Amino acid sequence: MSISSWSLPGLPPLPDDGACDHLAGRMLPALQLHAHDGTMLDLAGLRGLTILFVHTLIGRPDRPNPPDWDQLPGAHGSTPQALGYRTLHETFQREGIAIFGISAQDSDAQLEAATRLDLPFRLLSDTDGAFGNALALPRFTSAGKSLTQRATLILRDTLILTVLYPVPDPAEDAGTALSRLRSHRL
Repeated sequence: MSISSWSLPGLPPLPDDGACDHLAGRMLPALQLHAHDGTMLDLAGLRGLTILFVHTLIGRPDRPNPPDWDQLPGAHGSTPQALGYRTLHETFQREGIAIFGISAQDSDAQLEAATRLDLPFRLLSDTDGAFGNALALPRFTSAGKSLTQRATLILRDTLILTVLYPVPDPAEDAGTALSRLRSHRL
């Protein structure tokens, strides 16, 4: 088990426990997920190259994080992760790569975050855990709520080509995913 080199000062390190090793080569589950813009995304209808970045939750500046947040490895970082994808969004578009973020947050929370952060891609809600459960994604509990660990799925159509997990530096995740796509031209 290796430990990531990045973490915010005072936060526990993020272990590489192999919890996503089973995903490459699998197909996405045939599910429809609510998007923050009021639409539904049918995962079975995805075509071309897609990045699904799974994040824990995007916090709000006017509300405190859950009380145990600072003790949970990998919990922090969803806002910088989303902002990284926002920064590189035009590059992904030029290369024909679709971007979606997904978490257990409801559509209202996703809408607030997408609006406040001016995100040019859809955030998807997995409030019932169907997506995470179907793929056996690693989870953790915070303040009595089950959340999915951060992971980035790189897809062609509905086939998972590769997975970035753990995500040691959420702010650099978009650049890492883009580099992986370019180097392998998956």
